[in-house]
Amino acid sequence: MLLTPKEEVYHRIGRLQKELNSANVDGFLIFQNVNLFYFSGTMQNSVMLIPREGEPLLLVKRSLTRAQIESSLAHIVPYTRLTELPHAMSTLWRKSPTKLYVELDVLPAWLYLRLTELFPEIEFVNGSEPVRKLRMIKSRFEIEQMKQAAEIARAVYSEIPSFLQPGMREIDLSAELEARFRKRGHQGLVRAHRWDLELYYGAVISGANMSYPVPFEGPDGGMGLSPAVPQGAGEKPIQEGEPIMVDMVVGYNGYLIDKTRIYALGHLPEDLLKAHRFALEVQKEMTELLRPGNSSRQIYQTVMKKVEESPYQDYFMGYGDNKVRFVAHGIGCEIDELPLIAEKPDLEIRPGMTLAVEPKIFFPQKGGVGIENTWLITEDCPKKLTDFPDDLHIL
Repeated sequence: MLLTPKEEVYHRIGRLQKELNSANVDGFLIFQNVNLFYFSGTMQNSVMLIPREGEPLLLVKRSLTRAQIESSLAHIVPYTRLTELPHAMSTLWRKSPTKLYVELDVLPAWLYLRLTELFPEIEFVNGSEPVRKLRMIKSRFEIEQMKQAAEIARAVYSEIPSFLQPGMREIDLSAELEARFRKRGHQGLVRAHRWDLELYYGAVISGANMSYPVPFEGPDGGMGLSPAVPQGAGEKPIQEGEPIMVDMVVGYNGYLIDKTRIYALGHLPEDLLKAHRFALEVQKEMTELLRPGNSSRQIYQTVMKKVEESPYQDYFMGYGDNKVRFVAHGIGCEIDELPLIAEKPDLEIRPGMTLAVEPKIFFPQKGGVGIENTWLITEDCPKKLTDFPDDLHIL
């Protein structure tokens, strides 16, 4: 089992403590799984207290034994209920804190109300945004995990020609991919920050199904298997002469990459070939703009100006109900990290950011084409982590 190194954990805590001091906040009370993993190295059922200065405290319901194995924190103790938090806080702060960060955008309302009952003297403010901005800059350790995820994706995508056959259903293709991913080390879960955003591996879709309306905030369509899971692969048979989109998220040791390639059996119509070439042009121009110091909003506006001058304005980044207003999203422990290449929020591109750049074009009744790669922002030009040919894969 690969554990997060001690120096990595404490470096993250140190960055957060600088933010706490800058914002004049006494500490962070962490409940969300991904933030627990990020700052402690474990994702056991627990609560973490990080003061503005000094050692943090991890309070563990279950499993204390596993938390002590996985986390390098100095202070890991058992606890059973929220009413124990006041005593735990008294061990960290000589003077009672007056302002604490909590994850207000995802914290259940009942839990927030309970905290206000337990600590009427404390002002709880949203800490998710500053922490998401910390997490958008990846360390060497984090990048290595993403590279491992990308290698799993590369290996499995390269095997697709050996088992993709006409007549097989989308769900058959998806299941084959999922099994191969898992055997190579895919962690199995794909996490998102937003409380109601659900995703299972990704989308394996074909032909007209690629524009079928979905609730998920991405450009891909997909009928899914039922209204209970209204996205992704369905029972549609895959046919010759139509695009097959394999848009999958691969996770390794907590870190994700996002990757899309287009396959086809036999041939594709010329209009789809031309649209794919346009998507590759957009990707190329975007990667030239993804340099430190540039504005995410200005990059988006530049891309959209190119799209508006093309025949693809109505089809770019989703058709009809599926159209979205971004062309790239941050990715790391969660699929919906910062930054977004969109109108807002406007963030400065910085080294260490990792983004999934996904210019795609969808046509009703025909399907879609396009590309998605996960990129690492460096001091110079961005580096493609999901190394694999971007061309159409016509078998």
